[in-house]
Amino acid sequence: VEELFEEVLEEMMRPDGVKLVASQEALTAHALVSPRAMSLAMQGVIRNAREAALERGLPVDVELDALLTPKQVTLQIRDRSGGMSEEVMRRAQDPFFSTKPPGRGMGIGLFLASTLCERLGGTLELSTTAGAGTTASMQLVRTHPKQPEQERT
Repeated sequence: VEELFEEVLEEMMRPDGVKLVASQEALTAHALVSPRAMSLAMQGVIRNAREAALERGLPVDVELDALLTPKQVTLQIRDRSGGMSEEVMRRAQDPFFSTKPPGRGMGIGLFLASTLCERLGGTLELSTTAGAGTTASMQLVRTHPKQPEQERT
């Protein structure tokens, strides 16, 4: 998880207003992911959150977190960009749906992130509070790397 978050932040050149808040335990967890694809999907979600805040004249305030259960790692991207309306929330994961003006987005970022999560045996869930913010939760299969066998003496 930590390597994935670090790749996302490095690729985005450590954008202002985006911070890592995950616990050390969560950062050391392992999940079944396609690292490059998941990094790109997360970057798209973060970019959307940043743009939404800036368009509304709000400060960029995005948190990257990870929650653990014995079988799942949930990667969360939480923002305080004002949230989505009910209509936008209903359509947010539809392919080619965008609230951006023509030429500023294709409307496939959340659709691709959702499809990627499903292909990896997980899900992408959105929750929003109008006037507050949105959380994208990418629930993925947690893996537990095998420990090397101890040498016998």
